[in-house]
Amino acid sequence: MRQIYRSARIENIERLVQLLAEQGIETQISDHAVYQRPNYDRPSYFDTGDESTWIKVWITHTDDYPRAVDLLQKIGLEPCKTSFFPKPLRNYVLTSRERSDRLSRRLRLALLLAITGIIVFGAIRIFGIG
Repeated sequence: MRQIYRSARIENIERLVQLLAEQGIETQISDHAVYQRPNYDRPSYFDTGDESTWIKVWITHTDDYPRAVDLLQKIGLEPCKTSFFPKPLRNYVLTSRERSDRLSRRLRLALLLAITGIIVFGAIRIFGIG
């Protein structure tokens, strides 16, 4: 089984499963609670919430995966790109941007601590605390 699509909206998942079934592609759905019904709360795709709770569509037979990807691309959907590495291993593979973000975060923290130390030291000298 391979994951092909995920969405926060149940309506999208149900329609995709119906299209894949019409093409003879067998699917399974995971992370879908039975009590969930279509609602109009409009989940935001721009929200950086936890995507692991989204409903997922899996292709049951691996041989059908290329056909399913072609169908998704024809209807304008991007197939799900998932990493098969567990999360601890994924952290070791950093892009140059992630490395520079980490470095800049550490430098900002060090600068903030240095400024705080200077202010505290100055306050001790001026007010004679301690």
